[in-house]
Amino acid sequence: MILQLKYGWEPDGEAADMAAQMDEQTAQALCLFDRCGQWLIFNNQQDAHAAAARLSNDDSPELFPLLMAAANTCELTPTDRFDDFARTSARGHHYMDFASIRVFRLQAALPDAELAAARLQLEEHLIATFTAAGRPGREERDAWHAIESHLDELAERIARAYRCEIVWFDDP
Repeated sequence: MILQLKYGWEPDGEAADMAAQMDEQTAQALCLFDRCGQWLIFNNQQDAHAAAARLSNDDSPELFPLLMAAANTCELTPTDRFDDFARTSARGHHYMDFASIRVFRLQAALPDAELAAARLQLEEHLIATFTAAGRPGREERDAWHAIESHLDELAERIARAYRCEIVWFDDP
């Protein structure tokens, strides 16, 4: 899968200092997946909670879901608004706050569906498009698109107007 759900935690105070000085062995012991600025990124909530408890004695840290586009499996086509919604780690992974975006793919709902026209109409609202790496020229049905979460109904209406439907990427 080119897109994966991860969990971020941004420690503060003494925990932030400890996180900044963390060596590779400690990072592995905490099951740290990646870092992106001050964010510590984990594969799941359990690992994030365990790390927060160890670094800050906080059993219920404020975690945030992140959608990761993996550097080695995903081709990213960002729009000029991408940096308002995403961060890129030193490892090249792109992270978007999953609470503020919706990700979808278009597919034909009827035989006379106009996928290209629907995509063109949605283009002004896109934050980014993601396709599988190493597969240039992939069809529209293989692309995932990110929009602001409050635009989900608009995207649905546009898709219906062109006899298409939207498949949402939801928390697995």
